[in-house]
Amino acid sequence: MSSHGKYVQATIDGTANANAKYRGSLETFKVEELGNDEVAFAAIHKNKYLVVKDGKDLSASSWKTPQKTEQFLVEVQDDGRYAFKSVFGRYVTANTDGSLQDTATSAGNLEMFTVECVGRYTK
Repeated sequence: MSSHGKYVQATIDGTANANAKYRGSLETFKVEELGNDEVAFAAIHKNKYLVVKDGKDLSASSWKTPQKTEQFLVEVQDDGRYAFKSVFGRYVTANTDGSLQDTATSAGNLEMFTVECVGRYTK
């Protein structure tokens, strides 16, 4: 969930945003641990990974294994929230209009996310 209380979602057409008021299948991701505090986020409804496209915008790709642009370094904050840094060295931002971008060079409030564990996912 973004700092402005909206869930991140990967839509059927492959777009990604932080506009959802409620969590459903589009807002549920399997977190794949890749080692070295890096993860990939796979949308459970289509197994599409969140990816940084064109060096800044986030969308959902359809790779079978996570590529570098789909890997994020996890930074746990003192308040229990998380920031996610891309391979480009920038932080994922959930803008107030719901867009997801990879443009911030430091982690401020818009780069903070709350993670909700909803159980184990097996496929």
